[in-house]
Amino acid sequence: MTLTLYEKVSLNFGSGVVAVALIGTLSYVSLGKLAIATRSAGDTQAVLEQVESLRSSIDDAGMAQRDYVLGGRAGDLERFENARTAAQRNLIRLQDMAGAEHDSRNRVDSLAPALGTHLGELKRIAMLRQQRGLEAAAVAMHDDDIAGSHDRVDALLGEFRDDQRVVYASRTREQAARAGDAGIVLAVGLLVSFIAAALALANIRRYLADRRKLELQRAAVLEQEQAARTAAEEANRAKTDFLRMISHELRTPLTAIQGYLELLEMGIYGSMSEEQVSILRRIESNERHLLAIINDLLDFARVDAKRVELRMAALPIRDVRLAIDPVCRPLIDSKQLNYAWHTPGDQLIVRADREKVRQIVVNLVSNACKFTPRGGSIDVECVCLDRFVELRVTDTGPGIPAQKLDAIFEPFVQLDNGLTRATAGTGLGLAISRELARAMGGDLSATSSYGDGSTFTLTLPRGDVEAGLIPQPVATAAPSLWEAGNH
Repeated sequence: MTLTLYEKVSLNFGSGVVAVALIGTLSYVSLGKLAIATRSAGDTQAVLEQVESLRSSIDDAGMAQRDYVLGGRAGDLERFENARTAAQRNLIRLQDMAGAEHDSRNRVDSLAPALGTHLGELKRIAMLRQQRGLEAAAVAMHDDDIAGSHDRVDALLGEFRDDQRVVYASRTREQAARAGDAGIVLAVGLLVSFIAAALALANIRRYLADRRKLELQRAAVLEQEQAARTAAEEANRAKTDFLRMISHELRTPLTAIQGYLELLEMGIYGSMSEEQVSILRRIESNERHLLAIINDLLDFARVDAKRVELRMAALPIRDVRLAIDPVCRPLIDSKQLNYAWHTPGDQLIVRADREKVRQIVVNLVSNACKFTPRGGSIDVECVCLDRFVELRVTDTGPGIPAQKLDAIFEPFVQLDNGLTRATAGTGLGLAISRELARAMGGDLSATSSYGDGSTFTLTLPRGDVEAGLIPQPVATAAPSLWEAGNH
């Protein structure tokens, strides 16, 4: 299996970390053993020094005692007492230092009574010199027991010293061996770390070079993508400009047609029969339908080009209702629909553009009228939230399939796209309405149960909330309505 460069760098780094951790552990263990060996050798050396201190204090006590016996001076007696006290103190210290090792402890314990006996004999002779004179002390000094106690103490000290020297030599060798092991481990660790660092550095350099190459390739791709996006935006702008121009060009002859139709109806060019009037009215109806389509296309072009002018102001919901009733009432009455508004009060205010809100609500109510069967119901409910007002337009029509709820807000999309569909229109109304709602800081959404009606919710900022608390519309890099409609 071939590893990628990133995997090689990761493997080298991981191996280096493991190697350093292993070497560090071994070094820690080796240094720990070296420290133990060094401490043991130091303890043995301290015991040897304490043995010499004890021997020196014993010799000082013997010399001070002889000087006192021969001269009888009080200063020599004081020297003797000090040396005897120092010897006892050195013996206690030696017992403490040898207490960790069983053999050494036994030897020091066997030395203690012999030393006590020897120091006691020296003190007894010194007391004889003080109480009975030189002759009595001289006779006592030639006693074999005194010489024998000194020899026993000297022999025990010699044996203990010789044993400790052997132990010290062994521990010194152990210390040297541990130091050698620690040096080897550290040398191997440095070598392994150097090799791992060299390999990791080489792979990192290769990795960075590859990353740089990829970044250059990505920059080239992004540049090409930006160029393609710019070209697409130019093409989309050309489409929008063309659509706007064609719409204006179509409106001009339609306006003239509408004017001549009105003149014909007024009888300016003579009277007409009932059949001619009927045909004239059909022409006028189709002219109005065509004009409505062209107006939708113009609105779509303005929204898509982000050229919609908004006049944001406080707008009472009551004014919205009064503005749409004259427009929608004929269609509502023609289908005998139950139509009602439900508002919490006449003081409910939104912050929006009056004409844009009227256009959105008229579109929603008109759609509800188109799709609601005769005798059905249309309810407009106003709900006041913390910072928004929701206008919910609910109908009892056939409903919208769940998979098409998002698609209905795309341009040129209708639920019934057949050649014989029952409702007319361009499929732009909802797309334009949603964009207008979002431009005013709100939104437009839909919920529906297929076969059980639909609810379209227009959300707008409240007009009685401080301006700083009202969320502002955020410009996004979303595709244009034209591009969305062509997907």
